[in-house]
Amino acid sequence: LRRASASVPLVVGGDLNLHHDDPGDRALLAGFVAALGLADSQARPAPGSGWGRIDYLLVRSGTDVALEVLEAGMAAEFVHDGAPLSDHPALWARLRVVAR
Repeated sequence: LRRASASVPLVVGGDLNLHHDDPGDRALLAGFVAALGLADSQARPAPGSGWGRIDYLLVRSGTDVALEVLEAGMAAEFVHDGAPLSDHPALWARLRVVAR
């Protein structure tokens, strides 16, 4: 991943199963973020939603393109018959892409 995306903007998102409240998981995530020069989009479950944080949306600008996180959060509308569609909340981020 580091070689293939060396100078281009990068968005990494998914169920990383790294618990934010676990020191070992936080250290593993910090190493991954540092190795790729990523930043946390701040997309996370809504406070009081009952969801723990194990999913992440991470971003990095490229040489010729800047990525700016405009807003991010949890999409609460992904439910069916009152139950979530997944065992994880849906996270989202709105990005601005700007040529440098």
